[in-house]
Amino acid sequence: MQQVLWPKYEPAKLRSALESVMGQRVRGDSRLRLVIPAYHADKEDLYVFKTRHHERLRVDWKETVVDVALATAAAPTYFRAHALPNGSPIIDGGIWANNPTGIAAVEARTVLNWHDDELFVLSLGCTEQLIDIPLNPGYKDLLSKSTALFMQSQSRGSMGTAYLLSNHSEVSPRVFRYHPKVANGKFSLDKTSMIDRLRGLGSACSRDALPMLMQNFLDAPTNPFTPIPHG
Repeated sequence: MQQVLWPKYEPAKLRSALESVMGQRVRGDSRLRLVIPAYHADKEDLYVFKTRHHERLRVDWKETVVDVALATAAAPTYFRAHALPNGSPIIDGGIWANNPTGIAAVEARTVLNWHDDELFVLSLGCTEQLIDIPLNPGYKDLLSKSTALFMQSQSRGSMGTAYLLSNHSEVSPRVFRYHPKVANGKFSLDKTSMIDRLRGLGSACSRDALPMLMQNFLDAPTNPFTPIPHG
């Protein structure tokens, strides 16, 4: 009943855990290029946190890692919107980018101007439940499956974007997606009792993927990321 009327959890414990690991580090301390989707509740628009990997990206590097994590973790019904220090109420980007692979591909091709031979995509999912979609659904038949259906279709569209932008093909694969299908209800967003099972599933997937990872991602050191000076 609680999750119907108000958010299921208070974020205090999550904040404490994040602060114990991240302290007061800011986005500008990142050693990797990052693109983290969120949503601005008041502006009613997309909000994407980015590292300073392009000259025009002048603001996000100042945000603390803890604030960014709390914002992108503020999934509706689980946590309330997270207020950034500037007052912006931010919620989880999963409402529009549950699978952010396409966003990463767009960033690589347009903002970073990476070419076909420079772009390989590794996409790691969080398991996917099987959905039996009724062919003649009424409101009652579809209501219980609508969230899963919307998330699944968004994910498919995101992967399609990545395939096209990377020039992926069966002959010359450039996008590699690991997103195991699982039984309905086996895992859930906050079912901590299954963490060991999830860890084991991830280990099994990585074992299978290792030859591909060695060939396409681990065969040579990556070029170091040097953020553009704040200026």
